[in-house]
Amino acid sequence: MTAKSRSSSTPLLIITGALTIGVGLIVAALLLVSTGQSGDAPKGPFPLGSAAGLRDEVKKSPVYIADPTGGDGLWLELQGKEFVALAAVPPGRSGNCTIRWRDSIKAYEDCKGTRYHPDELATYPLELRDRSLYVDTRRTVAPTASSG
Repeated sequence: MTAKSRSSSTPLLIITGALTIGVGLIVAALLLVSTGQSGDAPKGPFPLGSAAGLRDEVKKSPVYIADPTGGDGLWLELQGKEFVALAAVPPGRSGNCTIRWRDSIKAYEDCKGTRYHPDELATYPLELRDRSLYVDTRRTVAPTASSG
């Protein structure tokens, strides 16, 4: 190949490469748009795990569970022999002020240091299916007691 033929093919290679990259980016964008989720992640019942395994864990201390549907998460605890799923956000607070369990004081506390009894927190419905515990984060049950 002569120097002249090499130099005349260089712009063609650059244009072809740029077109290939451009088409690849368009295809990637179309895939992202067609498979991506718009708006909030869908909420719904999701499995927490084996009820027996969870019972052993929750007997020791409430367990925080992140919400895989994009919600604020929840605290799973036992009240007597029954599981209770407590909303991680106390009434009147935003999602950036969630509660946490403080084992040293045996209480839930939010980002402002306010302590909450479980009756002051909203709950999520739970269901036992095939020995697995499921929680439905699409709806909450209002607290039975007022905070403060």
